[in-house]
Amino acid sequence: MICPHCLMTVADETSFCPHCHAYMAASGESTEHTFIFCEGCGARLSAHDRTCAKCGRPAPGILSTSSSSEDLAAGKTAGFPRLTQNLIDTSVPDSIELTASLECYSESTADPFATDVLPVEAVTEAEQAAQASMPDRYHAPNARITRTHVILVLAACVIAAGIYIVAVDPWGLMPRLMAQIQQSAREMYPSRYGSSTGAQTEREPIDDKAQETQDTMLSEAQAYRNLTNIYTTIVAQHDALEQIINDFNSSFLASNPDARADGSASAYAARDLLQDCLNKLDTIQLADGSGYADTVAHLKELASWVLERVGMYCAAWDISRSYIGSDKPAQHQDEILAPLRERAELDAQARDNFFAHQHQYQPKPPENKR
Repeated sequence: MICPHCLMTVADETSFCPHCHAYMAASGESTEHTFIFCEGCGARLSAHDRTCAKCGRPAPGILSTSSSSEDLAAGKTAGFPRLTQNLIDTSVPDSIELTASLECYSESTADPFATDVLPVEAVTEAEQAAQASMPDRYHAPNARITRTHVILVLAACVIAAGIYIVAVDPWGLMPRLMAQIQQSAREMYPSRYGSSTGAQTEREPIDDKAQETQDTMLSEAQAYRNLTNIYTTIVAQHDALEQIINDFNSSFLASNPDARADGSASAYAARDLLQDCLNKLDTIQLADGSGYADTVAHLKELASWVLERVGMYCAAWDISRSYIGSDKPAQHQDEILAPLRERAELDAQARDNFFAHQHQYQPKPPENKR
């Protein structure tokens, strides 16, 4: 007969093809619904399976008990013995012996239903403990999220507070800070801001030769040098009025006496420097026929105009600083501002006169005086 699978000629009444080892149905039997089962585990096999895909046992009829290792080397299959009734009888224990062993087991103190499996409660507790000790790599813990939120909120508060302080300036720090920046800029870049310097820096001598004693007669060169230093100081105090006004506006109603003392320092310093300039101009000794006699008079006028403008803020500061303790300056605002109102017209005249004669009254070199 012909094998329907590999088309090889095989002997009649052959159940399995010796060539392809496929199951061959008996004559008249259809192979469409024929099932083959593993003799070891009972799994259903197809007609083309040589071994069981589940347990690896050879398919029924593939090998006989006489198969050897050469069959395995040839790629056939493992040489398992064919399952026979004798093998079954010798492998399965006698029912009497099995019953006796079960009775002995039941009489022992061991629980026949006991297993090594933990109770449900113990498993639940163990899982919860493991989950609590093991960090979650896929979900951030609540503590980290909370800490991040706190940091973001604090950063937003700091930024908002900084914007509020810069915009509102509740302590009056910005005018003083800007004045210090301007003063530092004048000192660092004198060519950009002119030859004038701030009120606070004029306490230091600009030129050692300008501090010569005024008891001796000055030459034209010495007079020019001294008068130029005095002129520079006068102009610097007028430029410092911007800082003086800012300090007054930010501090004259402060309840803290120290804050008012700091705010008034610029006005008092400018007043002292202007008075010192007037004293030097009164004591300066010029040679007979000197060309700087008119310059001395002009500088006195220039210093008087600046002193008029600075003096009204010093008068207002005197009233503001007179209130101490429970008597707050805010309760006497009209009285503090009275000098500014009363001397407003004089201030305007002094300002116009200063700007009208500022460059005209600047000392000229000796060679230009001839």
